[in-house]
Amino acid sequence: MADEEAQNQEANAEATEGNEAAAGAEAAADASVEAAPAPSIWLPVIVSTVLSIGGAFALVQFLLIPTLKTSIKAELGTSADSNGSASGAEGGEATEGDESKKNGSASGGSDTTDPPEDGGADASPDESGGTINILEDGGSIVVNPAGSAGKVYLAVEIGVKRANPNDKKFKEAIHKNTKELEAVASDLLSSYDVTRLNQATIRDITEDVLKRRFNATLNENGEKSQIGKIIISKWIMQ
Repeated sequence: MADEEAQNQEANAEATEGNEAAAGAEAAADASVEAAPAPSIWLPVIVSTVLSIGGAFALVQFLLIPTLKTSIKAELGTSADSNGSASGAEGGEATEGDESKKNGSASGGSDTTDPPEDGGADASPDESGGTINILEDGGSIVVNPAGSAGKVYLAVEIGVKRANPNDKKFKEAIHKNTKELEAVASDLLSSYDVTRLNQATIRDITEDVLKRRFNATLNENGEKSQIGKIIISKWIMQ
């Protein structure tokens, strides 16, 4: 009887140990399950966001931008056509205005040409500067000195310079009166005899006398131009 109880106690002890071992294994399994990381809930959100951004970029890059470029080009082309049409219309109006002016001039209308900006000053080139020969064709005045019986000749080339540097009509006035100026010079030179012509100061005296007489002739003929200097460039007696 005692042996049987001892066996029962041993069996109970082994059963208890088995139960404890099973309980320990179960606890270890639970702990292992609890220790395993749970799957992250943010991963789908991140993936979805990335896909959304990529889709939006593709939409803007390949659809919206080409559409906007096409619309802008079409708008610019329309504006250019409108401006060209407006310019053509204005050009047509200007042409009609020009035709009207031409017709008005042809029919005896008043001239609407604007006056020169300088107040009507003569815009012709200045050809009166420098030394101008009193003879329109150039050359010298040839005379026979007094008392030479035609055996002595005096050739004199006479140039003049204007008194007013802005006198653009000076050359015109000189050549307009060239015959009279030549006559004045011939009368003076032919009044000299050979002795007088050989004096050292005769050329200077002749220049002064001719200047006074030439200016008097220009004044008598109504010319405003005046001579500032006489230049005798050639004086040959033979």
